[in-house]
Amino acid sequence: KIGEIDIISKDAEILVFTEVKTQTTGHGLGTTRPQIDEKKRDRIINAVQYYMESHELDYDFRFDVAEVILGSGKPQIQIIKDGMTGY
Repeated sequence: KIGEIDIISKDAEILVFTEVKTQTTGHGLGTTRPQIDEKKRDRIINAVQYYMESHELDYDFRFDVAEVILGSGKPQIQIIKDGMTGY
């Protein structure tokens, strides 16, 4: 009900919360981030706050976006560090 977090990982001493967005061939890389609208962003932030509080964590953190483009052949994957910045 609060929201969901696709991937939680660490990069050195920084907690990384990654939103995974997928599209099919023809849309190209760089087009999945607009799928994260204000409502989605707020749900992610609420989920992160809940996660941090419920696990009593005190880490620096960032939000990344993983873009996955599916089509014929191997999927194209791009990780955008701080990918939600500016949303």
